[in-house]
Amino acid sequence: MIKDLKFLNTNVYVMSGLLLFFIIVLSSVFSSCIKGKLIEEYYFTEEMHTQIPFEGFESLIYINADSVNIELSGGARTNRVTKVTECVNCSDYYYFETDYIKFRNDSYILNLYMEATQIYRFTISFTIDEKSFISNFYDNLPLSNANLKGEQVFYDSIFVNNTNYYNVFGDTLIHYDGVISIDPFPVFCYYSTEYGVIKIDFSDNTSWQLEKIEW
Repeated sequence: MIKDLKFLNTNVYVMSGLLLFFIIVLSSVFSSCIKGKLIEEYYFTEEMHTQIPFEGFESLIYINADSVNIELSGGARTNRVTKVTECVNCSDYYYFETDYIKFRNDSYILNLYMEATQIYRFTISFTIDEKSFISNFYDNLPLSNANLKGEQVFYDSIFVNNTNYYNVFGDTLIHYDGVISIDPFPVFCYYSTEYGVIKIDFSDNTSWQLEKIEW
């Protein structure tokens, strides 16, 4: 009888130990699931950061076909790192970096935006009366003529407003949201990593050309 009790007590201790072990393991797994794990991190290199030549609060002055100057005042250059989960109910996460600056006046907004994700993207967005016209350079940071897509072009040099600019990238500006209700509207832009947007072509064959930058 005493042997049976000792055997029973031993089994109880063993079972208790196993139960405690499984509780610890399950708690660890559950805690890990709740906390989530870092999947990936996407950041810019120093060279990528230089694709936008502005530090913040510069002014861009363009001249239009009527020889009227249009000034766009720059805000702060903003750099952010954002934490994102894979899906709504997921706990695993990754980090990605963005960098942008906006130039504006009462009628126009020019936004230069970079995003570091699986697809490193450089975007030029030109907004008139809340209508945005966008150029996207996908998988092309730092900007390179070897990675151009679609109608994107590269100019070794281009003459704009009595100035020669070198290593210029050009692309169509696309409006993705419904009917274009303004006329004329922007159709093409020219971008320099030294001077930003140096020219914007419009649908009536006119253009804005960079007059000067107030650094």
